[in-house]
Amino acid sequence: MKKWLTIIFCVCLPAQIFSQFLEEPRKNRYKYFLSIATQFQQEGRFLKEWIEYHKLVGVEHFYLYNNSSADDYLEVLAPYIESGKVDLIDWPSSRTVRWDGAQCASVQNAIKFSQDETRWLAIMDVDEFLVPLQHYSLVDFLKEHDNYAQIVVMWRYFGTSGVEKIPDDQLMIETLIKREAFVPGKINLVKSIVKPKAVQAGKIHESTLKPGFKAKFYNDGLEEFPPIIMHHYWTRDYNFLMNVKHERQQRLYRRSWTEEETDYYKNVYNDVEDDTMLFYAEFLRDVVLGP
Repeated sequence: MKKWLTIIFCVCLPAQIFSQFLEEPRKNRYKYFLSIATQFQQEGRFLKEWIEYHKLVGVEHFYLYNNSSADDYLEVLAPYIESGKVDLIDWPSSRTVRWDGAQCASVQNAIKFSQDETRWLAIMDVDEFLVPLQHYSLVDFLKEHDNYAQIVVMWRYFGTSGVEKIPDDQLMIETLIKREAFVPGKINLVKSIVKPKAVQAGKIHESTLKPGFKAKFYNDGLEEFPPIIMHHYWTRDYNFLMNVKHERQQRLYRRSWTEEETDYYKNVYNDVEDDTMLFYAEFLRDVVLGP
């Protein structure tokens, strides 16, 4: 009798609730608690700082999709690959193909590839930094949000800060400290941290979850300092903006920037100073730049 009651109980439970019930014992069986999936191209100059920052705030592993880079990315990543921190996946595409098409495919691949390895997966880019503003680490933040399967985090844009090229003896996060002004209710685009097992369709900004799973949104734009934000260094410095970003945007929109647009992007998002990242810079400087 007990056996049949168990069978009936399991069959009658909605599939999505049963999947969540089964998820509970797996919490401590994942190889990683938090990982990142990223497609990158010509980002060698910024990879080390980006990896070390996210390690500092609790990221354990990185699934990095190389989209036809031709810089020194492999030299930068070699120690991380050897230590097991990075899985490097070759993800080439034609120079005539839009960046976002290859990126969408890489997101879907990463979710499928990582679902048995990592409990949480942040889907983001190398010019984006996840910043927990009310916790010491992303791990602490996520543990308080374990009843959700997706955390949606809003961008906060940072500009060039008028910097031609970030000096070799300085970190990006301590050099580019000017960002857009806070306007209550202004909503930017988002990125997300998901539980891969709960994802029905992986997407670049916000994934579709399987029935029964829920998301938590931190993108209402009502708080200047919400519990979590994503610093988006869209322009980097002038050098990167004109030599890498411009070419990428040309492929995306099938045209070059006008002179007015170039001037706009060089100066946009430089409204106010934000020293949030200087706290982390103190811990990263020697690791990234050397003593």
